[in-house]
Amino acid sequence: MAPNRHLTTEERQRIRTLYFDGHLSQPRIQETTGYTKYQIRHAIRAPAAEVAPRSGRPRVITADQELELIRYVCESKAHRRMSFLELSIALFNSLFSWITIRNALYRHGFRRRVAR
Repeated sequence: MAPNRHLTTEERQRIRTLYFDGHLSQPRIQETTGYTKYQIRHAIRAPAAEVAPRSGRPRVITADQELELIRYVCESKAHRRMSFLELSIALFNSLFSWITIRNALYRHGFRRRVAR
């Protein structure tokens, strides 16, 4: 069974409003919203409706640098045919490893195909 998605801040606030201000029970909120009982329980027990930052290692490359990388790759046929390491050297002066460049491009839908 696939895990359920995380609720947004607005969805968590709606649950908290129904529970604390509307005085609805958790099963009633579940019927109304369609969320699982665990999502509802977690939203109610949390100290605030804001979603906590996710744990994990932060990304090395910023969103602006990813955008610069994508523009560079889409700029010409020669750039599309460069290896990940060559892209890192040409664009960022070897600041990032080839794996970081590969992962950034994969996140944006680029796959290793023959450039045309």
